[in-house]
Amino acid sequence: MSDIVSAFAAEYRRYKALADAAIAQLEDGQLSQPGPAGNNSIAVLVWHVSGNLRSRFSEFRAADGEKPWRDRDDEFVLRTVTRPELLERWEGGWRELFAAIGPLTNDDLDGTVTIRGQSLSIEQALMRSLGHTVYHVGQILYLAKSMRGGTWENLSIPPGASAAYNRSPVLETAAAHAQVLGGGLVAEPAVEIAADSAEAQALMQALDAEMLQRYPGWPTHGLDERDRLDSRTVFMVIRARGEAVACGATRVLADGTFEVKRMYVRPDFRGRGLARRILGALEASARRQGATRLVLETGSRQPEAVALYVASGFAAIEPYGQFTGDPHSRCFEKTLAP
Repeated sequence: MSDIVSAFAAEYRRYKALADAAIAQLEDGQLSQPGPAGNNSIAVLVWHVSGNLRSRFSEFRAADGEKPWRDRDDEFVLRTVTRPELLERWEGGWRELFAAIGPLTNDDLDGTVTIRGQSLSIEQALMRSLGHTVYHVGQILYLAKSMRGGTWENLSIPPGASAAYNRSPVLETAAAHAQVLGGGLVAEPAVEIAADSAEAQALMQALDAEMLQRYPGWPTHGLDERDRLDSRTVFMVIRARGEAVACGATRVLADGTFEVKRMYVRPDFRGRGLARRILGALEASARRQGATRLVLETGSRQPEAVALYVASGFAAIEPYGQFTGDPHSRCFEKTLAP
């Protein structure tokens, strides 16, 4: 996909990720709970969005976008569904969408499709579809937040965190926002905080304690005073239910080379994709600061960390700097394309 088409695809993925993350916060019974005054439930909205996407994007260029098999009125009937049923219906619509727009290029945008007998350019059809989808995703988020009340976990900038976020705006592209949301895994987005704050210190102390258990007698490698005084050092956390549960940092190692440090997820929050989310946010932040290369070090007794870095595009390199000669060190690098 090229520029304009990829921008459409990225926005679709952003809003799918937002809806995924909202739905993930709800109890099963809340998925079918009618909205205020008996209005649409989240299940109804899912049935409608999915039905619309399936109809519009199956046989996208060959048949009218309003398929004869679609029963739009049935989509708005209140229904009681299980979570697997809801997710199967939801994902089916998105599969049709991404399968249809995946092969498109900018040259295809002037081509035409038909919706209810009306001829539209493909670009017009995509704008119309994206606007319709975003409208209903907003309704899903509103309903979910209303149901969760004070336990709602923010999916964008948390209240009171705007100033910290503006120092490291990690959600400004659709792709970055979707990545931070982690495809529906629930937690607040990474935000920059001072490395010497109480919550940062608590996470790093927990990290050091775990490393001492894994590597008895071996030194831990944290941020030093130089890093704390360097305005280019970035320390991020992910919060869930108001608590800092994961962290990571970058520091400048040399011109264009940034080092990833202090990657940690609290044990009770592992397995939710938070480490990948922090790593993606740190990479986006480093790119904005002009980084062309990321390096990092982990250990031989951390296979889960090694798997994360390899899956995230890092390649093994020889131990560098203070890690040279350390039998436990496993070092990696990633070149950042401009």
